[in-house]
Parts: sequence; C-alpha cells; structure tokens
Amino acid sequence: MKLFGERRERVKILRPFASVDVTGNLGDVLEVPATRARELIAAGWAEAAPDAPVENAPTPFREVECRACFGLNSEYAGRCQHCGARLL
Repeated sequence: MKLFGERRERVKILRPFASVDVTGNLGDVLEVPATRARELIAAGWAEAAPDAPVENAPTPFREVECRACFGLNSEYAGRCQHCGARLL
C-alpha cells in the first residue's frame, strides 16, 4: 500500500529472495519504500542504486542496412529479413 507522499528509493538486489512486499532476482533494480530500502540494505540483501533505471530493458542492438533492398536488420543477422541477401 502506497501512502500519500511516501518516499521511494531504488535498490539493486544482491541476493535473490522472496518477500510478501518485494520479490527480486539477482541484479534487478526495484523501487521500494524508503523504510523497506533501508532494511534491505542493512540486512545485506540489496545496495543503493539511485541512478539505475528501474526497468531491466534488453541491451539495444545496432541496425545495419541491406545493400540490396536498403531494409534495416539486426547487426547479428546473417541474411536480410526482407530480401534474403547476405549481410556483410
């Protein structure tokens, strides 16, 4: 339950654990109430992460252009997804 004006802090999970109010995996960055954040940090379950983004977005990939059809593809693709030409 979030109370009016409740301060929230970001923490990075150091050890996986499960709790009624917080569920986290190793390396996750969660935004929790300030009192709960202090408890997790004091117990060694988490560390402060004020500048980290909360969502664990996948690493963005670079796009390359196909020389044959000028379609955009992932840099890891071996062939163009539009025309099938080999990418360099």
